[in-house]
Amino acid sequence: DGGDRRTLNAVWRNDSLYTTTVIYPTSGPEVNQVTAHWFRFDTSALNTPMLADQGDVSGEDLGFSSHTYWPSVMVDSQDNMAIGFAASGPTLYAGAYYAMRAADDDPGTLRDAVAIAEGLDAYDLGGGPDRWGDYSSVALDPTDEVTLWAYNEYALPAQGQGGRWGTRW
Repeated sequence: DGGDRRTLNAVWRNDSLYTTTVIYPTSGPEVNQVTAHWFRFDTSALNTPMLADQGDVSGEDLGFSSHTYWPSVMVDSQDNMAIGFAASGPTLYAGAYYAMRAADDDPGTLRDAVAIAEGLDAYDLGGGPDRWGDYSSVALDPTDEVTLWAYNEYALPAQGQGGRWGTRW
């Protein structure tokens, strides 16, 4: 269960509001796949915030037909952005990932995703879609305001009848 389209995470930094959600593309390489999506709104004029940038967190570089979901965002003091998210697919067990965007990167782009912890087994509790990944977050280190810490869940080897998960940062 990749969640719904509600915005569950946002950060306001340097006259910009950054936020994440999931979308369900109707065309392109992620058609009909749950896909994490990010937005940046220019809030320098608080009465008229404007969409300044946005982009997808593609799962295709992680594995064919992979989904990305439960995204979270944080921005450092230099406007570099990190997106933490969960990903899974036909050849990818549910795992924890992040992707970065430097302040001077091309609009709408993210750098390649990096695994925090790849899933180790199928996560299946039985009886339909299993909720997953909503313990995702990216935090700013208060000691320097440029170090970002991402954490999320990843699937552990199952024991008995249910799935197991661990947390990694």
